[in-house]
Amino acid sequence: MPLAGSVSVTAAGGLSLEIEAERYRVLPEDLRALIFYGSPAPLVRERLRSRTDGTITSTVSIEGHIEVHPAGRAAVVRTAEGSWLIPLVSLRRVARGEAAGAPLFPIGGDGV
Repeated sequence: MPLAGSVSVTAAGGLSLEIEAERYRVLPEDLRALIFYGSPAPLVRERLRSRTDGTITSTVSIEGHIEVHPAGRAAVVRTAEGSWLIPLVSLRRVARGEAAGAPLFPIGGDGV
């Protein structure tokens, strides 16, 4: 079964999530709040567009969130396209820099 996505740490200490050919980011301060306090963190996506005159424009938007599952053993990533799961221990290892990355697993329905 091919992976639905992956999680890796950024140089600034945030997360980079690649989900089905889309790239999302979690800011470092939001990641700390997620791991230490269980607060949901927004998923930010940047879109670059080049115009016919050669200029490049950028838009940044919140396109989902990541939260700790009520059972406390996983983090759930939710976007308009669907939901994915990452074991919380794997997320913490990536955030601390102990692992280069971790896979995301798709979940069906409402995800709970």
